[in-house]
Amino acid sequence: MDMVNQKSYRGYRNWCVQRITACLGGIYTVFVIIFLVTHHPISYAEWNNLFTHTTMKIFTLSVVLSMLWHAWIGVWTIITDYVKDKPIQLILEAAVCLLLVICFIMCISKFFK
Repeated sequence: MDMVNQKSYRGYRNWCVQRITACLGGIYTVFVIIFLVTHHPISYAEWNNLFTHTTMKIFTLSVVLSMLWHAWIGVWTIITDYVKDKPIQLILEAAVCLLLVICFIMCISKFFK
C-alpha cells in the first residue's frame, strides 16, 4: 500500500512542479512583454541595462532552471508512459538529461559572459 501512496505523491508533486514552473515562465514572459511595450522603441542600451541588472540575471536564471525542470518532468512522463522497454527508457532518459545539461551550459555561458 505504501508503494501506491508514494507513486501518487510523486505524480502529484510532478503535477504541482509543472504548474509552478509554467507560472514562473508565464510571469517572466509577461514581464518582458510589458517592458518591451513600455520602452517602445527599445534601444540596445535599455535592453542591455535590463539584462545586466543582478535581479534580472537571478530571475532569468531561475526561469531557465525551472523550464529545464519542467521539460525534464514532461519528457520523463512521456518516456515512462509510452516506452515499455526498460533499456530503451534508460537510453532515452540519459539522452534527454544530457541534452538538458547542454542547454543549461549554453544558456549560462551566453548569459553570464
